[in-house]
Amino acid sequence: MTGREYNQGALTLLGDLMKLTPPKSLLNKYERSKSYLESRLNIEMLESLKLYAVTADDQKNIEQLADSLGSIKLHLSKLPRQLIALDLSTDSLLKKETGELSVLHWGNWLLEPAGTYWPLTAHSKLIEYTREAQGTRTDAQSLSSDGTILASYMFSFERHINRRDYQAALNLIPDVLKHAQNLDEQKI
Repeated sequence: MTGREYNQGALTLLGDLMKLTPPKSLLNKYERSKSYLESRLNIEMLESLKLYAVTADDQKNIEQLADSLGSIKLHLSKLPRQLIALDLSTDSLLKKETGELSVLHWGNWLLEPAGTYWPLTAHSKLIEYTREAQGTRTDAQSLSSDGTILASYMFSFERHINRRDYQAALNLIPDVLKHAQNLDEQKI
């Protein structure tokens, strides 16, 4: 499988997994031992980020994110959960002659809000798969493009903070705020 085929295959797999509704029993078992993205987000993450915000715009964005964090967590908690395979590689994702994809190894997986783990460069595909999932999932009433995109940004934001890549995290805040505001306005 070429690199391009792998990238397209990984997006297809993520999209197909978004269309599946995990069984309630799996969600209940998972919740006992793992925390969802919205539970891992906290104000302390922003405290360390403040030290690296050198411009007034960055400081303002962090303050706005702090003010919006409760709302963001609420939006994420309302999204349906999606199964995510973390260890995908060209060795573990196979394409059959029929075009079907197979994953050889599911050792590291998560259940997270739909849209989590989605590449930031592929949001047009995320919107496409969100629309498809809205038509197939039994719990799709709270599924929206802004919600899945917000989940994608917040997962990347958390990853950058954990890796201490603070500039990359700062760069995501305007997009996070935009999609959070869109969701807030949809509630009104």
